[in-house]
Amino acid sequence: MAYKVLSFDLSTVRDRELIAVTQNSAVSTISVIQLPSGADVTIHLEGPTSDPWPLLNQGLQFKACPPERKGIHLSNPQGGGILKLGISYSQ
Repeated sequence: MAYKVLSFDLSTVRDRELIAVTQNSAVSTISVIQLPSGADVTIHLEGPTSDPWPLLNQGLQFKACPPERKGIHLSNPQGGGILKLGISYSQ
């Protein structure tokens, strides 16, 4: 299984922004490695118009079954700190 660790500067506002490396890839798991305290961050599975899933704490994992192929989208208001996500891909 292949994986990537991605970092996002939360001082940049995002509104359902596509995480490019997830587009047309079979994403099987998204893991929250680092999340600043009090950060208001959500991910959107199954495209940008899907319901948001809040990232509540470090260590949280989302498993896509079947693997997500439309891309993962990220939203956050302006804040501070760094968000780190682990993305694993199925083959």
